[in-house]
Amino acid sequence: MAAACTDLVVVGAGPAGANAALAAAAAGIDVHLIDEAPHAGGQVWRAPVDGVAAGRSADARAGADLRARLAARGVTTRASRRVWSVLPDSDGRGFRVDSVGAEGSRS
Repeated sequence: MAAACTDLVVVGAGPAGANAALAAAAAGIDVHLIDEAPHAGGQVWRAPVDGVAAGRSADARAGADLRARLAARGVTTRASRRVWSVLPDSDGRGFRVDSVGAEGSRS
């Protein structure tokens, strides 16, 4: 699969990683957010499981709001992926982040 270029990769889409991605995007930085879960939110703001009625708790609302803000800011979210390698680029100016998910590996 072809590599994607970006200014910043944030690994982990829990509250801290997602908010870091939002802050970077607000500053005009192109951000890719990678997480092994199917949706951003982490353990605190876990998205409801597909096919199961979602509760309307404060945490559920906060998680839904977080995911909406990520989409509105244009943060590229790569869900259901695990990072398995971070290496310097051959030109020494950046890094290559390799991840794997259901559709295979991606850089």
